[in-house]
Amino acid sequence: MAGKEAVRGLFLAGSFGRGTADQWSDVDLVALVEPEHHAAVAADWRQTLDAITLIVF
Repeated sequence: MAGKEAVRGLFLAGSFGRGTADQWSDVDLVALVEPEHHAAVAADWRQTLDAITLIVF
């Protein structure tokens, strides 16, 4: 991911972050990125996820 150096923090959120996940839970991540890097990180993130798994939503 070319924009990964722009990510200042990555947090696990949602049911996994709360410790209440079950077999049907998705994975919710919150990334901290300076506003000027939002577009680049979003584009790189989608490419990275596409290489790993199907993006449903």
